[in-house]
Amino acid sequence: GPVIAPNSDLVFEVELIQVHDGPKPPNVFKMIDIDNDDHLTKDEMSMYLARQAHAQGIPVDLAAKQQEKVLDNLFKFEDKDGDGKISHEEFSGPKHEEL
Repeated sequence: GPVIAPNSDLVFEVELIQVHDGPKPPNVFKMIDIDNDDHLTKDEMSMYLARQAHAQGIPVDLAAKQQEKVLDNLFKFEDKDGDGKISHEEFSGPKHEEL
């Protein structure tokens, strides 16, 4: 067959047949904010992490040992105003419902 010279440009034409929206990301903030006050407390975060650990099959005692450290680090970076709660505005995770 034909030989393509080194350093040649190859051009491929691709026809897009269909485009689908992917699955909507979950609103993690809403999942954590049990009392719907638009603030996440350490208790709410702790319960969420415990549910996630259980869903992943991680033993609760192992998860609990790591949880305090995770929560301290999380609040250190997310709780910008230092009030002990993470507001909707401070939260950096997925928090918007897609339209």
